[in-house]
Amino acid sequence: MILTEDGIKLITVLPDVVKSPKLTADWENALTLVAKGEYSKEEFMDGIADMVTDLVQTYHSISDEQKFMFGGNQNGQEALGKCPKCGGDVVKGKYGAYCKNKCGMNVGKAMGTVLSDTQIKSMLEGKKTFVKGLKVKKGSYDAYLNPEEIEDYSYTKDGKEIKGSQYKVKLEFLKK
Repeated sequence: MILTEDGIKLITVLPDVVKSPKLTADWENALTLVAKGEYSKEEFMDGIADMVTDLVQTYHSISDEQKFMFGGNQNGQEALGKCPKCGGDVVKGKYGAYCKNKCGMNVGKAMGTVLSDTQIKSMLEGKKTFVKGLKVKKGSYDAYLNPEEIEDYSYTKDGKEIKGSQYKVKLEFLKK
């Protein structure tokens, strides 16, 4: 058996009842009875299903600290990548992906099209990213977005100036 880092982490968050030698012994005894025909495999599996249902109801969530062990950040949000402006974690929020350091960088949309997590990760890695359905006045089109640099923007909403940063991209259209 090979121990993996994720396996070791998983063991630390499992309830003690699941890790107990008694549970292993009980299952081994039940499997022996199944092999002898004294206990049906359906009864054995139903018992496991009941136990799992009870465990899920009892232990329905894990702490933020435990989520962090498996790649989420301190608030349980998975980082999509590093901010190209300040190096902070970029996470997904209600209005798209943004920098947790509040430097103003956001990556959630391109020309009116919401980007997928995969597209956002690709952009954050500085890679050319294919996006379908980029919106223009007369419809939409598909193109590759090449992130070139970071540009600041601002606009006024409800009398308040909103500032931020975004990628300046070079569009590369598909050859026909």
